[in-house]
Amino acid sequence: MKDEWVIIPARSGSKGVKDKNIANIGGKPLLQHAIETTLKYFDREKIIVSTDSQCYMEIALRLGLKDFGLRPEELSSGEAHIKDVVIYEMSKLVDIGKVDPKGTSCFLIEPSHFSLRPNIAEARKIMKTGDYNSVVSLVPVPNKYHYNKQYFIDSTGDAIFIGQTSNINRQSLTSSYIRSGELYAFNLEAVMQCENLQPSPTKSLILNGQFANIDEPIDLDEAIKIWSEE
Repeated sequence: MKDEWVIIPARSGSKGVKDKNIANIGGKPLLQHAIETTLKYFDREKIIVSTDSQCYMEIALRLGLKDFGLRPEELSSGEAHIKDVVIYEMSKLVDIGKVDPKGTSCFLIEPSHFSLRPNIAEARKIMKTGDYNSVVSLVPVPNKYHYNKQYFIDSTGDAIFIGQTSNINRQSLTSSYIRSGELYAFNLEAVMQCENLQPSPTKSLILNGQFANIDEPIDLDEAIKIWSEE
C-alpha cells in the first residue's frame, strides 16, 4: 500500500504581495483555501503546513491539522529552494520511522498558485501506478510568446535571438508549456536521491481551468475573480 503525504508551504515573508499566503479571497485566507481543497482528497493526518509563522500555523490547527513544528529561518527566506523545504519536512518523519521514502508519494500544494486544482485526483491515480516518479501540471503558452520567438539580452546589451530562424511561422511551431503551479507530485525516495522535485520519468497533466500565480497585486485580483466564478 503506497503512502501519501502533502506539503503546503506557507512562509510569512513576501515582497510582491505582503503576507500573500493569508491574503483574503472570498472571506478566507489563501492558506485556508489550499488546506480545504487538500482535505477533499487526503487524510488530514498526512497534511503538513510548512511555515515559519505561528499565526499561519494557527490557521492549520483550526482546520484540524497537526502541528509538525515551524521551519527554520534559513528555509524561510525568498532565496530558499522549495526542494530543500520538502526534503527538510519529510526527512524529519523518515528519521523517526514514520515515513518510508520507498513507498511514499508526496504532493506539493502551494497556496499562492491559486486554482481550483481539478487535476489532484488524476495525479493521485498516476502516482499509485508506480510508473512515474513525478507529475507536473502545465498550461500551454500562446504561440505568439513561444520560446522560439524570444530574445535575451547579453551583458553588452545586445539582443540575441533564441529561435533557429527569425521568420518562423506561428502555425509551424510545436506547442510549448509552462508549469501552472497547480500541483507537484513525486516519489519521495527519488526526490531525496536526486534533490529535484521532478525526477524522471515525469507525467504531465494539462490545466484547462483558470489559474493565478500570485506575485503582484494584479495576480491577487485574478485569484479573487477565479474564486467568484467557481
